[in-house]
Amino acid sequence: MSLPGLVSYGIFTFLGAYNALLWPLIVTQSPEMRTVQLGLLAFVSEAGSDYGALMAASAFVIAPWSWATSWPSGSSSRGSPARG
Repeated sequence: MSLPGLVSYGIFTFLGAYNALLWPLIVTQSPEMRTVQLGLLAFVSEAGSDYGALMAASAFVIAPWSWATSWPSGSSSRGSPARG
């Protein structure tokens, strides 16, 4: 019964840690160890107004996360009872 609450808590905790920019910037010393968000931030500062490259980089970063969130929804909808 508490599983949906725990899953929601886990998702929001993960997103909070994933979206943190300041802590990885403080902790990491080399650019190779930085997170994806810091990489996009560096890419934005280098690319400037090249919106095609910015959209490609953003899509490259978002693709695994969107796949991971859409993958379980297909298997759970097959097991639900039909509405009639």
